[in-house]
Amino acid sequence: SAGSRPSPLVEHDFGGGAGSADEGERRRQQQRRRALMFEAVQPSRRGAFSSAWSAVDDEWRSVTSLCLLEDLLVLICGHASGEISCHTLPSDAFPRRFRAHEKKVTALYTPRPQAGDRWRLVVSASDDFTIKVWRLFSFEQHACFNIHSGSVLHLVPFTAPPVPPSPATSQ
Repeated sequence: SAGSRPSPLVEHDFGGGAGSADEGERRRQQQRRRALMFEAVQPSRRGAFSSAWSAVDDEWRSVTSLCLLEDLLVLICGHASGEISCHTLPSDAFPRRFRAHEKKVTALYTPRPQAGDRWRLVVSASDDFTIKVWRLFSFEQHACFNIHSGSVLHLVPFTAPPVPPSPATSQ
């Protein structure tokens, strides 16, 4: 009608022509799709977080630590179950997953590869009082440090200073 205002989601034809019946139907379908899209992105004021969280897969809710290998586009996840999973990005339908610890994985770290390194390594810490070193992709355990008297919460990388040559070996 002449007095009604158009919906902001409707695309208007400013070409001057009336258009065909098929064109009108196409526009109505497009308007319905856009209205549905618009409604879908509107935030809910009630229970939005809890309902969204309940829709998240249990596997992702159990993630307790993350490590991203940007150069390889690999995401490594530590889980509450003690498992570690390895995901190839952007999406990996079948990530590799293995049992790494007896309790929750609390931290992950991957050192930058150095010239001559044969393997990429992943270091994991856990509530089971251990730190373990794994070979990336094969997930063979390279080392285990179980000298801690409590949960290992963080891994802090550092570079050891170079050891100066002793006077006896420099001659």
